[in-house]
Amino acid sequence: MTKCYTDLANFTSDLRSKLCNTIQENSPANSSCQVCPAYWHLHMSKCYWWHSEKFFKNWNDSRDDCAARDARLLIIQDKDMLDFITKFTQDKQFAYWIGLSLSQPENKWMWTTGSQIDRNIIQEPNYDEGYCGAIRNSKVIADICSTEFRWICLKDTVLI
Repeated sequence: MTKCYTDLANFTSDLRSKLCNTIQENSPANSSCQVCPAYWHLHMSKCYWWHSEKFFKNWNDSRDDCAARDARLLIIQDKDMLDFITKFTQDKQFAYWIGLSLSQPENKWMWTTGSQIDRNIIQEPNYDEGYCGAIRNSKVIADICSTEFRWICLKDTVLI
């Protein structure tokens, strides 16, 4: 049976009860909760998606794939985020593209947002090995941008 809503408050409340976890359900009725799209992982107010299929993409195509998902390649903003990603990428033979590249002619590692890396969180990769950043076995590495890896996308949660 399809339910027809006559006001937004009832719709939002019902949506929260269906999509929000039990901890958030115990919050006051008018409080919001954070959700991610299907197959994305919620952690610390961000949604993460990593490619795990059998085919791979180069850095530019990975960036474009994230953009098509209304997201961006992963930008490691703090130690907690790095630790979270490390759980899913350590001890695996695969590397995952992230939103890090070497800007030219400055030779500075920059995130796709234009910000520089925080050396307190990650070490700069050695750009003798390439100009695009990836993560493998919990370490940020550099590789040739045309190399094909898996990739990790990041987007903000939706508040309901």
